[in-house]
Amino acid sequence: MTEAIPHPLSSYGLLAGGTLTTTTGPSAVNNGAWAGNAQAITGTLTGSNNTTDRQLAIGQLELFINTIKYNAERLDNTVDITGQTTPPNPFLPDTYYDTNADITYANKTLTFNGSGRYYIRAGGGINLSACTFVLQNGATANNIYFLTDYFATITNPTGPTQGLLVAYGDITLTVPTPTDIFNGVIYSRSSITINGSATINTTLPDIPLVGICFPGDTPIKTDQGIIAIACIIPNFHTIGGERIVAITKTRGVHDFLMCFQKDSCGKNCPSSKTIMSPNHKILLNGKMIKAGSCLQRMIGASKIKYTGEPLYNILMEEHRTISVNNLICETLDPKNRLASVFERIYNDIPAEIVCAQ
Repeated sequence: MTEAIPHPLSSYGLLAGGTLTTTTGPSAVNNGAWAGNAQAITGTLTGSNNTTDRQLAIGQLELFINTIKYNAERLDNTVDITGQTTPPNPFLPDTYYDTNADITYANKTLTFNGSGRYYIRAGGGINLSACTFVLQNGATANNIYFLTDYFATITNPTGPTQGLLVAYGDITLTVPTPTDIFNGVIYSRSSITINGSATINTTLPDIPLVGICFPGDTPIKTDQGIIAIACIIPNFHTIGGERIVAITKTRGVHDFLMCFQKDSCGKNCPSSKTIMSPNHKILLNGKMIKAGSCLQRMIGASKIKYTGEPLYNILMEEHRTISVNNLICETLDPKNRLASVFERIYNDIPAEIVCAQ
């Protein structure tokens, strides 16, 4: 069985929707691929030049950007950094640092203290000049998200730049010689320019996260029979005569999943053990409730450890229900901000790489 949705985005260290330019070189992308819609390479840029998957990866970049925003906006801790020319000291994990203006730090130290995810968003641009990055107490580059709605400029960093830099607009990295280091990824919907000699040590982001999903082997009742959710083919299989728009493949946001034993919700409901994320809604006593709320309601519902495996959901044209081992469960709401992105991605995937048995 092949993957239901390929995720080439996670193989790129350097990805531009427009032109990828290096003006001096030599530069390198380690442990990841690089590509641009057009390439103007002066000197050398070593690594894997993967233009084959570039278009699909750019489509998935939009999903990745929306996922960053979705996860950041869910956090309880939000800090408005509008007008601040000095960064928080330190940045704290699982916190959303947000402004609708520019972020400009010059000759500053950016300290990230503790394990967890960091989200820094600028509605304007991001300007970092001669800045130093410090990661301590479990902070890692692949959990630091810099997102800008416009441009990003990083000039003469003092030591390795750390994080995942994602921009809708142009990204310019100007580095001193000898070769400077960027630990993370650089993704732009527009163009990327590297002035100088840079080494991108690709620290890959995770695939997108979402809150309501099933494991890949979950049996779904379709008009064509019972099919594992990871093997459903959009625009081919149907449910209740209605089109399946996409099968979403993501990772969960909790450290546990809900497990319902056979008959835990009623006779033959479910008909066998059924596993899902705790926010997934199921039909119980005539009401749609979150699976996680059943822990206090019934015998046979329990938590099991979530180990990070991919999870799947069904996107249809309307928010509706499906049958999973005779248990009625919800599909992904088309109003979810990720739904339209998954639809566009799926429309770009050739049929032969969609999971089939």
